[in-house]
Amino acid sequence: MDRDLPGITSTSEDPAPNALPARAMLSGFNPRSLLSAIPALAITGNAMGRFIVVAVVGFAVVGGLARFVHWRRFRWGFDGRVLHVHSGLLWRSRRAVDVARIQQVELERPLLHRVMGTALLRVETAADAGETEVALNGLPMETATALQQSIARTRRSGSRSSAATAAPGVSAPAGPDTVTAVATSAPPAPSVTLFRPSLGDLVRHAVTGRALLVLPATLLAFLQFAGDVDLVGNDIGDQVGSAAGRAAGVGIAIGVLFLVGIGLLVAVATTLVRDWDLKLVRIGDDFRLSRGLLDQRSATVPMQRLQVLHYQQNWLRALFGVGTLQLHSAGGGGEEERRITVPWMSRDDVVRVLAMGLDRVLEDDDDLPLVGRSHPPAARRRLWFQWLRGWWMPVIGIAVAPAILWPDRRTTLAWTVVGLLVLTGAISWVLAAAQYRRLGHAASDRVLLVTNGVLGHESTWMPLGRLQGVDARANPFQRRLDLVTVVLSPAGGANRPVEVRDVATDRATELGRHFVAVASGRLGPVDHVGMAGSRTEPSAGPPMAPA
Repeated sequence: MDRDLPGITSTSEDPAPNALPARAMLSGFNPRSLLSAIPALAITGNAMGRFIVVAVVGFAVVGGLARFVHWRRFRWGFDGRVLHVHSGLLWRSRRAVDVARIQQVELERPLLHRVMGTALLRVETAADAGETEVALNGLPMETATALQQSIARTRRSGSRSSAATAAPGVSAPAGPDTVTAVATSAPPAPSVTLFRPSLGDLVRHAVTGRALLVLPATLLAFLQFAGDVDLVGNDIGDQVGSAAGRAAGVGIAIGVLFLVGIGLLVAVATTLVRDWDLKLVRIGDDFRLSRGLLDQRSATVPMQRLQVLHYQQNWLRALFGVGTLQLHSAGGGGEEERRITVPWMSRDDVVRVLAMGLDRVLEDDDDLPLVGRSHPPAARRRLWFQWLRGWWMPVIGIAVAPAILWPDRRTTLAWTVVGLLVLTGAISWVLAAAQYRRLGHAASDRVLLVTNGVLGHESTWMPLGRLQGVDARANPFQRRLDLVTVVLSPAGGANRPVEVRDVATDRATELGRHFVAVASGRLGPVDHVGMAGSRTEPSAGPPMAPA
């Protein structure tokens, strides 16, 4: 929508006159691809090794020529309100991105860029949520920083004209000087550090997250190894009683502890390298997250562009009262690394960020809680059915083959299957009850809160002004239980819809009407779910905000 529109292009003869520096040709070089060829050269023989060397050199030459052509044809310019990018030789592309349409700005400095004094600037809009709208790879660091600041300040001021002084009808020079002028023309916005985890917080985040998967994976690997070397088998009793068996058991225990320790150390090192010096800062009306030790990254999202705020706790972090907060815009793509993710954040810190991030969508009496009202009792029965389906289908499927192969043991197998079904049914009931206690929602005339989880906890806030579509879904099982799932779609193809699961039909109708009224700018009476009292007078509100 922002490409090649006459209404937003510059009136100058060449809106994109600036080339990238020559060292930008190395910005697309990935040293890891070269290092990955070294093991192949070591494993293969001389003849195969020469072929690999020739292939690597050939790819390097072709890639170098492609980078040279891209560098020669790439031009960019910024006139204070529109970012212009021209590129391509055979397939030419001309892009013009209005500052008012920008969802997210990211500044990345991988290790090679830091050595060359350059940076990668990504500009995201809602038009291409799955890919970057504009990527300026190889900008000098000072120019990239000034351009990032210029975009932020122009957007905050709401200026639709060039920031530099120019005669009417003539745009200002679209180059680095203009970028610097725009960056320094307005007073700096106040900066407030919202969250900065300590070194200990990052370590605790590393060992309580995905690193927990090291434990079951290590145990399974060693059980497989023990079975292969016949450390467990029919004569396990003899082995346990012997000195060799005891030594083998001690060796297995030491090996498990060693691998678990290695896995945790790798998780800690990876987290520290990725999240070193992590800071969440509010600059004016923008959120900025910066982090990184070797590869430095910073992402800036305007608060009015926030689509979804997601806070998640696993079972271990819930014991500490901390979790992970994600801020989603319509840009940022689907890559996890490019999300605004803040680890190891307490609920008090979340409340403070929400108070700032939702200050334009919350009213004085819209103090939404972290947990909403529970859903109808029929929702618990459906959760139980879902857990049963997950348990019973594998149990019955696994029991079919032994019953066919050993017909004389069908009675024993049948009782075993019945026992497993009863056991998993009881476990499913406990899990469904725990999930039902977490299931809830709260709605005002400006924001929606949805809660979920089993042992952990998830809370999702969605400003209703960002709503793009509303859908109500009910499968045959839900219709029998008089339940409906309301689905709200935010902007951005990479953002998952927000679901209000298993609400009563009348409540789903009420929510649907309310959400449609918010999207159309016609707000009416609304029941504040999970809060005392309800409104009886219509309240005026802004129309649906642009994506």
